[in-house]
Amino acid sequence: MRRCRKRSWVVYSQAPFAGPRKLVDYLGRYTHRTAIGNQRLVSCEDGQVTFRYRDRGDGDRVKLETLPAEEFLERFLQHVLPDGFYRVRHYGLLANCVKRELLVRCRRMLGAGLRRPQEPGPRTAAEWMRHLLGVDVTRCPCCGEPLEREPLPIPHPAPDASYAPEAYPEFEAWNSS
Repeated sequence: MRRCRKRSWVVYSQAPFAGPRKLVDYLGRYTHRTAIGNQRLVSCEDGQVTFRYRDRGDGDRVKLETLPAEEFLERFLQHVLPDGFYRVRHYGLLANCVKRELLVRCRRMLGAGLRRPQEPGPRTAAEWMRHLLGVDVTRCPCCGEPLEREPLPIPHPAPDASYAPEAYPEFEAWNSS
């Protein structure tokens, strides 16, 4: 592995026959998904596995195929990566191992600089009014002095001493008082 990593690799690739969009669709199916999702499996009975697949050569129609379990597992295991290998998630600038350093270098080369942390926005209704309308609702509009705030009293009706709930004879057996 070390010898292979030190070696300079040149990748030869030719133009995709059906265009770049089809190539990205094709590669996307292999780099971001498992070989077959559970929702595509229809049945597994009598040593036969039935699953759904999309026939791209026949107008993207969804079809069913039944295979012997051994052949199905053989095809499935062709998509399982050996130990030490990982599915491609991001390549180049967005590869996780170099993303931070390369994005900083790209921003520097583009003259974009580093992002400044944004100031927190308004949080209260009074701050929103000041921010959006330029009106300070915490000050008197005439003299400009700060307004005093008092909490609104919550009215509590006086309990009626003569109130007693209705008696329900059918529930007397449940009365434990």
